[in-house]
Amino acid sequence: MHIHTKLHRHDARRRGSGMIEMIIAVTLFSIVILSAMEMVQSGSRFSRTTLATTAIEDLSQAMLYRFERELADATAEETASAVLAVGITSTEDDELELDSTLGFPPFGSLVIDPGGAAQERIDYADLDPDQIRLTGLTRGVQCTQPAAHAAQTTDVYWSGYAQVIDDQNSPAPGDRVSQEEGIDTFFRGDGVGFSYR
Repeated sequence: MHIHTKLHRHDARRRGSGMIEMIIAVTLFSIVILSAMEMVQSGSRFSRTTLATTAIEDLSQAMLYRFERELADATAEETASAVLAVGITSTEDDELELDSTLGFPPFGSLVIDPGGAAQERIDYADLDPDQIRLTGLTRGVQCTQPAAHAAQTTDVYWSGYAQVIDDQNSPAPGDRVSQEEGIDTFFRGDGVGFSYR
């Protein structure tokens, strides 16, 4: 009986330590499983972010290629000029209707009848969606006076463009000089270059 009691106590101790070992093992196993699940979720988030970044880079690259093709196929509008479609008096300041606004920016400054007796500079604030009317006018800017201008006979230029003049040998004093390919070129206007649209 004495031996049996010793064995019984020894079994009880072994059972108790086995239970503790089991709890520790289950806890460690749970920690390992939860860590693995978190790593998988983190990897999944990283993969989605990487794929989204790659997709955005692809879209950006495609957009740049489209811009490149569009600019490569662009042609210069030799003069950003038009003709008045409807004549105006010296007091009208609502809108200016042209035969075309091709080459004109959405806002800017115009020169009407350049070099003529009725030369006038007009600032405009907006290009109408129909693309023949300029609105938000400020007449007689840059030391010019508002004047009446007839329809179909008055030239209108975007002032940012430089119009090369015909008389390259003895130009008028108000004309400007630009270097093009090492040669002096006389022009009338405020800028040099082409207007793209």
